Amino acid sequence: MRTPLRQKTGGLATLLCLSALLLQPASARAAVWYTGEFSADIIITDPGAPDNKVRGTFYVGKDRFRAEGNHQGKQKALIVHPQERKVWMLFPEEKSFYAGPGGAPVPPKPDIDRLPGDADAPCKQDKAIVCTRLGTETLNGIETEKWEVKITPPAPPPGQPAVPEQMAQKVTVWADPVRHIVIRQQPEVGPSTERVLTATEKVADRVTEKWAISLTLPDGQGGKTQKFVRWVDSKLRVPVREETEGKVAMELVNIQEKAQPASLFEVPKDYREISAPPAPGGVGREPPNAAEMPPPAAPAQPAQPGKLNYH
Repeated sequence: MRTPLRQKTGGLATLLCLSALLLQPASARAAVWYTGEFSADIIITDPGAPDNKVRGTFYVGKDRFRAEGNHQGKQKALIVHPQERKVWMLFPEEKSFYAGPGGAPVPPKPDIDRLPGDADAPCKQDKAIVCTRLGTETLNGIETEKWEVKITPPAPPPGQPAVPEQMAQKVTVWADPVRHIVIRQQPEVGPSTERVLTATEKVADRVTEKWAISLTLPDGQGGKTQKFVRWVDSKLRVPVREETEGKVAMELVNIQEKAQPASLFEVPKDYREISAPPAPGGVGREPPNAAEMPPPAAPAQPAQPGKLNYH
């Protein structure tokens, strides 16, 4: 039996990943934030059931965002302050909130990546990550910088054997320094990703770049390739439409470029704080702790709304 979309879908693989975003050091956040303030409505569709949709609205400020919508019959709003690593889940109908993430259709991640050559690149801040420039290469008609990124696992506790050299992971990255995006990523182990610019088109009166994106699994994992199409707003650098197998998975509509009121990103004073819902195992959800978070994720895959959850 098909699970209702409202229960199993709360975002996209292209959505702003809270754990990755909150982990960014202060000097790095500017590289992955949106290029301007705006608001928009988001529509997420299950490609297998086109009538099954999730709708929401989000507001992007200079360094924070708010996303709101109806989830499991309740109106909810999510407020995120990345620089302060703060997240709140609000329930407007009850005038209550708790500290921590929750269910709400959140904005797509800006189509901007931290590149190996950036002054605030991970390899400039973490000795376990080494970036080596291999030169330049024209890839799919785009001039790119080619890099090798070597990631060494964390050192073991004192008294434990050292990490063998062969345990290090290597990833080859082709980066577009103009658009500030990764065009191709090829790890030694794991799926590779690639994107090809196919056209410049208007979507809802917005000028966009149309990208064909592929995700290929290694031969040992079947070697299959998933293909997606993404339209990126040329000015805001945010995905405004995504399709998988010719079916719409996500759309941004009613985009309004303007400064957002500061009050949108604050918990109203008349809201009462409640306990966060229990996580699996009965432990209450705590606000994100950057020290315990994993490293920033690799460039996100395109939308797969039928396979994602709110929490």
